[in-house]
Amino acid sequence: GRDEDLVPKWYPRTTCPDFWIRDISQTRCWPGKIAITSGGDVIPCIFARDLVVGRYKGGNLAEIVRGPRLQKLWSITLDEVEVCRDCEYRYACWDCRAIAYTTTGNLYAKSPRCAYDPYDGRWPYEEGEMEGVPERPRGREDLIFREIDGEGVIFDPETGSMHSLTKTAALIWRLCDGRHRLDDIVKEILERFEAQPDEVRRDVEETLRKFRTLGLLRGETSGDAGSRRM
Repeated sequence: GRDEDLVPKWYPRTTCPDFWIRDISQTRCWPGKIAITSGGDVIPCIFARDLVVGRYKGGNLAEIVRGPRLQKLWSITLDEVEVCRDCEYRYACWDCRAIAYTTTGNLYAKSPRCAYDPYDGRWPYEEGEMEGVPERPRGREDLIFREIDGEGVIFDPETGSMHSLTKTAALIWRLCDGRHRLDDIVKEILERFEAQPDEVRRDVEETLRKFRTLGLLRGETSGDAGSRRM
């Protein structure tokens, strides 16, 4: 719940004597981690390359790791993040500050990957609507897409974000060419994989919504197209 007393930071009883639980109010992704670029810049995540916290010149990293810049980033909690601070799921959320930062430019912005609205307690499109999703989805031309063994990676040069895709998601992305409708994409998936049509449709819809939320799609929305047909 939203009351921290109901979800305490520490649970004193564990089944294993040496087991401990990290402060559950922290963001779950980058605390305790660093990356070092080929140029020696120390960053909290490979997706946040402009958040340089120090420069590694060899030897001990203790000074950088204990430094105020990295410690400040590591200590960010969802209690400080816009919208998330009011969400009842914030202590169970696997948050990615790097994606939020590179997408919005705001280190304390809500992640664009999350569509939940804590103020009305609803997930959008609960009834299966495809509002905001292009009728014939088309990926942005400036995105860089690469495939390795069927799986894919999308690099967004505008934000510096990278998005990994499963084999199915990579196939859906290839079909986001501005020519295929939702039904066409579902049909293509069914021809390649053994699955229930209803499940495939739900998965395709959800994937397209995620593409839209991440700003990877362009073009006319289904709502705009429908208004012109009326």
